[in-house]
Amino acid sequence: MQKIKKFRVWDNHDYMSKPFTLNELQAGLIQFDCACPIMQFTGVTDKNGVEIYEGDIIGSEEGDANIRYISHHKIVWHDSGFMGKQICSNGSFIGIDYWTRGDKGYVVIGNIYQNPDLLGATNGKD
Repeated sequence: MQKIKKFRVWDNHDYMSKPFTLNELQAGLIQFDCACPIMQFTGVTDKNGVEIYEGDIIGSEEGDANIRYISHHKIVWHDSGFMGKQICSNGSFIGIDYWTRGDKGYVVIGNIYQNPDLLGATNGKD
């Protein structure tokens, strides 16, 4: 199990915090409103090395040349770990550790707070 405990916070308006640790929060270096959504680092990065957090949206760049990203997945806690829940599906999940490895892995394309339009995407056209 990943030991890194990093988080970030969305201010419910227009600001996503930089990643912080529990130690920084306990030391009073980080402050935010209790109503703000908190997202935990999953412990994995996408194929480009971008850290993946709960609430991020990942997608595959493979597929039709007219479609930028296919197979969007929202990162959620499911059963006993972080998984990618397919958007526009009632219950299809992927294991993010497997699907973010290698040259053909998924990439972070946004998050549910700053890019809510991606939640309704079925084909990911620009």
